[in-house]
This record gives sequence, structure tokens and C-alpha cells, in this order.
Amino acid sequence: MKEYLDKKAGVYNLTDRKKYVVVPALKRHIKKVKSGILLDLACGNGLFYKLIVQKGYKYFGLDISPVLLEQAQNNFPKGNYCLGDATKFAKLYKKQKFDVILSNLLLPAFNKKQDIIKVFRECQKVLKPNGEILLVIAHPIFDMYMYKGMLGRKDVKTQYKGYFNSGEKFTFTKKFPKGRFNFTDYHWTLTDYFDAIKQAGLVVAKLDECPPEKILQKNNLKLYKKYYQYPGYIVLVCKNCLK
Repeated sequence: MKEYLDKKAGVYNLTDRKKYVVVPALKRHIKKVKSGILLDLACGNGLFYKLIVQKGYKYFGLDISPVLLEQAQNNFPKGNYCLGDATKFAKLYKKQKFDVILSNLLLPAFNKKQDIIKVFRECQKVLKPNGEILLVIAHPIFDMYMYKGMLGRKDVKTQYKGYFNSGEKFTFTKKFPKGRFNFTDYHWTLTDYFDAIKQAGLVVAKLDECPPEKILQKNNLKLYKKYYQYPGYIVLVCKNCLK
């Protein structure tokens, strides 16, 4: 996760696919409340701060990158921020319980399935009994590792061995308005995620494959067709079955 720790993190921003695919999904699944508390786990520079606050939640953000946290604090100073590791963060919130925990594209950053399970177990410790965990993951069938194998993407570097090659490392570069950002992630199957969720004592209540927002069809038909052809993300809504 080095790419999120150095100064290069300054170029990281909201992509069109997230804007028209992920954000609409989060709007569907983050319930509107009069008063609630939400933890944005691996919050980065606070991409979803405004959406979360508009839904009625007090915003807490945790990230391992001091560079991105500084950006979040500068952009949204009313949030509550903490520097920490997602595999061992519960101790930082001993007196705090959350109605919702949001994890956006954190899980593919881990090279060990056990670390994914650790994240889920840490979430359990700070989640209210009727709370929800929203997991945004790259669609395993169409993540960059699979794009390399199926579509021959030359900008993706990996030793492609097939969909069921769990934990395979891959790297790719994404262009943002302020420059390029290098990603290093790991391929996990949908079965891997569901198994990790089960081992941590959670259940999947909803699954959303994030179709593109309909308004994009009018504003940018070419982009809409691109996002409609291959699903880019999945949102899993999880609940705690141990409480």
C-alpha cells in the first residue's frame, strides 16, 4: 500500500466510473437518518464525505496514509479523522460504536486472505448490533487482473493464470486530472470474499453489481455503454450475525 503513503497520493481523485457507478450505489444503500455515525474505513482524501453527511451521519474517517488524511482534513475539517491500520483499528474507538462502516476498495489491497478476515473482525468490534457494513470491491470477474487475461490489457502487469488464482498480484496506472497514480492490488474471487465474510461471523444481506446511473445515458452515451458492457464494482451489504 506504499502508493497511498507517499506524496504521489496527491493525484488520487474521484473517477468517472466511481461518480456514475459507485456513488449511485452508495446513495441506494446508505440509509437516510436523522442522526447516525458512520466510519469511512480507508477513507483516503474523503471522497464520500459530502454524501455521508447529507445522509445524516456524523463522519469518522480512518486511513493508513497521512498524506491522504491531511487532504481529507483540509477539504472537510468538520470530520473526525484517525491514522490507523484497518486490520487493527478497533482499539482506536473503544468508546465508539458505528451505525454504518463503509469500506471502499480496501480489500483488494491485501495480499493475504487472513488480513481481509481481520478487517471484518475489527469492524464487528465497533459496529452497533443492528449496524451494516458496506463493502465496495472491484468486480472480481472484471478487475484489472482479469482484464489482462481476457482482454489483453498491456497497461496491466501480472502473471495471469486464471480467475481462480486467488491472491495474484497485479499493477496498473490510472490517469487523474493532476497526474498518474500507480496501483498495486491483489485478485480475490467472489468465493474468497464470501468465505472471509462467513469466517468473520458476518452475513451478506444484499449484493449490488452497480449498473451505471441512467442519467449518464443522456449526458454521455459512449461512457454509459462502456460502463454498461462490463460491471466494474460490487457493493456487498453485510450484517453481524453474532449479535
